[in-house]
Amino acid sequence: GNIASVPKGTQTITFNPLAASVYGATPITLTATSSSALTVTYTSSNTAVATVSGSTITVLTAGTTTITASQAGSSALLAATPVTQDLVVNKKDIAVAAVVKTKVYGEADPALTYTFSPALMGTDVFTGNLDRATGENIGSYAIGQGTLALNANYNLAFTSANLSITAKPVTVTAVAKTKVYGIADPALTY
Repeated sequence: GNIASVPKGTQTITFNPLAASVYGATPITLTATSSSALTVTYTSSNTAVATVSGSTITVLTAGTTTITASQAGSSALLAATPVTQDLVVNKKDIAVAAVVKTKVYGEADPALTYTFSPALMGTDVFTGNLDRATGENIGSYAIGQGTLALNANYNLAFTSANLSITAKPVTVTAVAKTKVYGIADPALTY
């Protein structure tokens, strides 16, 4: 008998564009399909930004990675031409607001503090400190961001507040004095 060679069939992958994600987002499920119904596999070009396990992307940092969808073929089908989609992972927005502070003239500054939302991811922490406009006289002094910062996965939006320096209360009590009519006034003391 004659041996006949049957050419392998072809297949295509459908892989829709990926929506932008944000640092700290929940895992993303990939949904590419092949025209052959064979399983599609995925890879990430930048595993510092996101990793792929099965059909699930785990976002690790802000940045961009290219996700490649592949199908290796079978005994009856040729490998599909890989299809790529970029995944953009945006920085997480964090709102930071300085807390209004007050001190009495001549006292040391109180600790400059802040509130923030939403929560930071994992073990991420702020570094640095707030500062304030210089001056020690009675009045209001702006509290600024100073060196307060987060890592490159965040956009920090800072709202200032004021440190108010108030007057120091002073109580003066005069010493009682007496005077005889016609005699010079005594020195007034306190």
